[in-house]
Amino acid sequence: MSDSRRNRRKEERDLKKVKPNPEKERKDKRIKIYGILALVLFFIIAVIAIFFKAMWEFRAKYGF
Repeated sequence: MSDSRRNRRKEERDLKKVKPNPEKERKDKRIKIYGILALVLFFIIAVIAIFFKAMWEFRAKYGF
């Protein structure tokens, strides 16, 4: 009797556990990588824009 109760409880606990979804994990990892790449690209574009602005002001000031 106690064995059957123990098995039933074990099955209930197993059913409550959330099984990992490998497809969702891959998607989450991909989204994280895309986010990091977007930030890197944003900073690279910002640095290039600052460089061009400085060059523009230098040319306007000294006439090169």
